Amino acid sequence: MLRFYFLIFLFISSVGFAQDKVTPTIFNDSAAYEHFSSGYLLLKLDRYFQAIEEYEKAIRLKKDFADAYFNLAFLYKKTKQYQKAITYYKKVIVLENNNKLAYLNLANVYKLTKKYKLAVKFYKKALTLKAQNNKIYMTLGSVYYALKEYKQAILYYQKALKLPPYKIPVYASFNLAFSYERLKQYQKSLTIFNKVNQLVPNSIAIMSNRALLLVKLNKPQSAINIYHRLLKKDAKNVDFYYGLIDALSLLNKQQEIIVTYQKLLKLETNKRDLAYIYFGISQAHLKLKQYQLAIKSYQKILEFSPKDYQVWTNLANIYYDLKDYDKAIKLYKKALSIYDDGLAYVNLFELSLVLNKPFDTQLITKFTKKFKADKQLVVFLNIFKILKNISQNKRVFDEKLQNVFLKKYPPNKNKKSFSFNWNQINEWIAKQKNKTQLLTALNFFKNNQKMK
Repeated sequence: MLRFYFLIFLFISSVGFAQDKVTPTIFNDSAAYEHFSSGYLLLKLDRYFQAIEEYEKAIRLKKDFADAYFNLAFLYKKTKQYQKAITYYKKVIVLENNNKLAYLNLANVYKLTKKYKLAVKFYKKALTLKAQNNKIYMTLGSVYYALKEYKQAILYYQKALKLPPYKIPVYASFNLAFSYERLKQYQKSLTIFNKVNQLVPNSIAIMSNRALLLVKLNKPQSAINIYHRLLKKDAKNVDFYYGLIDALSLLNKQQEIIVTYQKLLKLETNKRDLAYIYFGISQAHLKLKQYQLAIKSYQKILEFSPKDYQVWTNLANIYYDLKDYDKAIKLYKKALSIYDDGLAYVNLFELSLVLNKPFDTQLITKFTKKFKADKQLVVFLNIFKILKNISQNKRVFDEKLQNVFLKKYPPNKNKKSFSFNWNQINEWIAKQKNKTQLLTALNFFKNNQKMK
């Protein structure tokens, strides 16, 4: 489970950079001008709705009053009446087709309302009127980032970097770095964050994202060093602990992982988060073969989540590995009473095989009814049945049996292998009189179905 991922700083400004100028233009038409001037004065006093009324009067008297339309669009945008703002910026464009500020501000409104494709269209139109412009390129980069078109975002950020003042603001640097990250170009993303870090050396946001990238680049020790620095700055930030655990996992430092999870227990209060922490502690103990400690952690989860069938199944798996078969059987059945988990059935069938007990017919009936369409699961039951029959000399593993099996279960053509722990079955085979034939059969099944 990934608890977090590039959480910090996606700046896509709602206003953009375009100049929302208002114009105190003078016209010969004195009546229209009078209302225009009144509107301008009210606007400067932040009395926006009264200003709107005056500008509306001005355009009723002078239909081609472009500056009045422009200022009205600004006011409608200011009062969050975005559709009207769009309408009036378009009016300006009809009257003054080369008005670059109208295109820019129209694009800004589309960006503000998350109509990013339309924003792109009008920013690009503004570019044709204003030639190259660092700020337009930056804004286009952020819009393409919002559209998840990261290659285009990178293209426009790079164009911005080529123009004076030959640098882009920190927020744009973040988006450029994130664009590379989304394209899985982690080293390029890290390089940008490293440069920004020189400008803002104590930024927690920059440090945390550098640490995340170092984990992705499989440089865990460098990431660990940064996370320790971050935790000195903010010892209660749970995301830093989870990031530290990710880095420690790459180095297989299970004991340090346990210590870090235990610190998280003091910070988290949500039951779901606590369950995740105890699960992580259990997994670390298992890797250290500290089975009793793993059991205690799983039991902690059951205290506040008693119907978590996966925990019951994991507990059963531990007891199975510890060869406490009766306990394992009991716990698998407990898991199945909560949820029909296919692998719990398979493990019970496997236990019947290795304990030389008959298969439970009721379990088989439930299993086949529930999972008959899942051949990857059903094949296990059939393999176990064949192995049992061979061990009891009821079947011979010959070409005829192989062909029957292949007809029912054609070779697995998937590139990925299906993992399964065969240790118990291998131990069982070693005790059988016809172990050579059983091993031949098992290897045939594993190769045919791509089972590891």
